[in-house]
Amino acid sequence: MNVILHVGPGKTGSSAIQKWLNEHSDTLLSEGVFYPEHSLDENGVSSGNALSIFEYDSKGQLHFSESKAKFLLENARAKQCHTLLLSSEAFIARFEPVLHFFDRCKVIFYLRNPVECAESLYNQSVKRHYNCNTIQVPSEVSFSRLLKLSQTIKNKKDGQLSVRLYGARFFNGGNIIRDFTSTIGLTANMDGYDKQINGSYSFPALEFKRWFNLVPISAVHHRLDRFLQQYCGKTEQFSLYTKKQYEEFKALSINALEDLFKNIGVEGDKQFLEEVKQSSQAPVFEQGLGKECLTDLVQKIKSEDKHLYSELSQIALSPAHPDLRDGVIGKAFSGVRTPLGRKLRPVSLSFRKKLTVTDCFSSVPVSVVSKEHLQWIRDKLKLANNIDDGILLRDFALFHEELGNIDMAYYFMREARRYRPHGVIILGKLKEYSDSLYSKQM
Repeated sequence: MNVILHVGPGKTGSSAIQKWLNEHSDTLLSEGVFYPEHSLDENGVSSGNALSIFEYDSKGQLHFSESKAKFLLENARAKQCHTLLLSSEAFIARFEPVLHFFDRCKVIFYLRNPVECAESLYNQSVKRHYNCNTIQVPSEVSFSRLLKLSQTIKNKKDGQLSVRLYGARFFNGGNIIRDFTSTIGLTANMDGYDKQINGSYSFPALEFKRWFNLVPISAVHHRLDRFLQQYCGKTEQFSLYTKKQYEEFKALSINALEDLFKNIGVEGDKQFLEEVKQSSQAPVFEQGLGKECLTDLVQKIKSEDKHLYSELSQIALSPAHPDLRDGVIGKAFSGVRTPLGRKLRPVSLSFRKKLTVTDCFSSVPVSVVSKEHLQWIRDKLKLANNIDDGILLRDFALFHEELGNIDMAYYFMREARRYRPHGVIILGKLKEYSDSLYSKQM
């Protein structure tokens, strides 16, 4: 049995490929290719076949499942297919057990201009992963996974690596679907098929979502994402890097690609490298929401989805979310007076001077926890200074969760996120508390 493994990586058209494959499984079967079907969300996005050969353990980590893989091979043979086709971006970080299990395996990897890819990945992190930080310029460009994949396949008897170049100029047939299907040897007719799936947000949509990511209520963000996917505004093409950052990152990318192509032979590498060298930056926008574009977006939401507008208004004006209430977002929604869920009792911004330690654990402060606030709490509780600020606040939150004080748990976890913005446990708990406090009332 031949096996074709498409590993992505991220922001290289995987969603479009997987949607087409999922919708044309019968066409694939007619040509002897078995592609296991999977679910798609309303935007046509999925994780592909990740769970066709992997499973989650008790800690939420993915592990390769030989029993699932054997079942797929048996299923493919029962359907009289000569090829098993699997696609998921999750594979690029977990390809070793897959390549070890399958004997004859061809791996497809799409290579995109690193500068384009980095900005697109940032957009995706705001859109889908509740990132509320401004963009950071990568300090290096690494192709370590691709190099490791290449070396692993070289050591495999019947392994093959196909590195495809991402971009209309390099796609066989002009788009990624035709390029992919020709790479796996399909003869199906794709005339007229040129759909974009999981496209990036426009600039105002990105910034609007970034601010509301401070309050990760799942149901609200699902509806907000659905709206923002359709909202173009006036700045669909944009770059968030300064001109200097762009040029420096571009130089890093060129050097990294030159080194990569010395180690891996890729058809069209010289043309690809030249296109990266000649690429120009999109119009530069500084992150932040101007009054004009914010007003336009808010009015658009109000006119097209009054329910969503009401939910966002409640969040933006709640004393539980001072970053939103006291900034441009709060001003944009200032005409709405409806509180979000239960009112959280505000206290003085100088609460560290007025509250006892007991008060800190029994009432809901709405001000921001500064370094001075934390030091005051450390002194009162006689805590060592070597405990990480974010961990300290996180543990306060977990303490209140155990007591059933979800208001306080939410407050401390929200503040913990300021100090550890990429903490997986912190974000997961913040989403849990947000849903518990607010979703039933929206």
